[in-house]
Amino acid sequence: MSISDEYRLVRDSAEFLKSKIPYTPQVGIILGTGLGHCVDQWKIDFEVSFRHIPHLVPAHVLSHSGKVFIATIENIPVIIFSGRVHYYEGHEMTEVVMPVRIMHELGCKSMIVTNASGGVNPDFNAGDIVLIKDHISFFQKNPLRGSNEDRWGPRFPETRNAYDVQWRNEVKNKSAAQGIVCKEGVYAGVPGPSLETEAECEFLHRMGGDLVGMSTVPEVIAARHMYMKVLGISVVANASYPPEKVEAVTVESIVTVVSEKSKEVGKVIEVALRAAN
Repeated sequence: MSISDEYRLVRDSAEFLKSKIPYTPQVGIILGTGLGHCVDQWKIDFEVSFRHIPHLVPAHVLSHSGKVFIATIENIPVIIFSGRVHYYEGHEMTEVVMPVRIMHELGCKSMIVTNASGGVNPDFNAGDIVLIKDHISFFQKNPLRGSNEDRWGPRFPETRNAYDVQWRNEVKNKSAAQGIVCKEGVYAGVPGPSLETEAECEFLHRMGGDLVGMSTVPEVIAARHMYMKVLGISVVANASYPPEKVEAVTVESIVTVVSEKSKEVGKVIEVALRAAN
């Protein structure tokens, strides 16, 4: 696919949504594994399945509903992608980041991205809410690989401070005032789908990673390419390091742990929206 084709497909998808939604969203939200129930606490004005949006790849992974919601939360109009497609499913990076491109095309200047992760920081425990302060990418492909689309951003975008420091600090402090503790950490993005070996978790820990997961990094790179402000929220689903803390996990157990935190994560998102501007 040429980059001009990618731009055209994103524009087509956005035009479809523009014809359906009642207002222009300002912030885009991606709800990751186990966090789809966040929408249960908000009044939704419009929803549509990924399947009905032109060119958008349907979500298939457990707990990823594959729906787009339009809502006004804390007086901020938002578009919510409940679920995502992953690189490990065999999709192209252009398909993985298409929701982010659509957000931008619709007018979003900021993005809140969420995920479930394994904790490679020994001080992190299952159920911890962590604000992402930086990432390390182990993906073999970058979503910006190929000819640059100048209408989106520069050939060599800056990714230092990819996760907005001021926004993150405000969210951390105001969440604490509501009794919600948010830790901070570095997210290591890996391609998956196999879970990490003990040696790999040791490596990630020594490399400075606090969290490990199979998403988010491509989406953040695409968002920063388009100068979108980013806040990352991760829920630790299980301890991945040190070995003596590790217990066997399944997708079902991960979803269960993270789902139990969805109400709190929803509250953190509300705090973030109040502080978005």
